[in-house]
Amino acid sequence: MKNTKARNKKKLEKYTKDYLKREDKLINEYNTIKYKDFRSLPIKNYIKKNFNIDKFIKLINKRHKQQEFAIWYLSLEACENNNVNWNDITRKVDDENLYNKFVDDCYKGVFLQKLNKNFKLEKIKYKSVLKDVSMYERYESYQVIKSNLDKTFYILIYKEIWYMGERTSKSYYVTKKFKEKNKAINFIKKY
Repeated sequence: MKNTKARNKKKLEKYTKDYLKREDKLINEYNTIKYKDFRSLPIKNYIKKNFNIDKFIKLINKRHKQQEFAIWYLSLEACENNNVNWNDITRKVDDENLYNKFVDDCYKGVFLQKLNKNFKLEKIKYKSVLKDVSMYERYESYQVIKSNLDKTFYILIYKEIWYMGERTSKSYYVTKKFKEKNKAINFIKKY
């Protein structure tokens, strides 16, 4: 009886080890497949390929008055899928040193246009405020971006503050939307 219990225990241990090895192998294979596209593509291409325009439009229409770097985060959220979240994408953007390039595109009003052909920069107005010349600078751009998908003109505002030569804060958000181009353009002329 002791021999049978000992043999059964050994069989169970062997079976458990084999099972765990197979399970680990499957998990590793899955992780390799899961991140294959994400790891192999440069992040710029990954974002373009996985940008879900419908999801993005819903996000900006639902949360369009956030006064932070909302457009950036919402665009990354629109690239999420079951395998990759916006934190993964942000880390890879940082790893590839592209963050400042994307920020510059936001200021120039071409970030969304480069992301998806649905968007088109219709008009942009720049404004800069300098205080104590070398200490404090504020740059703003007011943009009319047309979305062909929902036939809407979005007013996007980009603001950044520089202090002693370093960017200290930035925001990029939708402040208003119009169905008519002239109303959108007249709105940014006020600034």
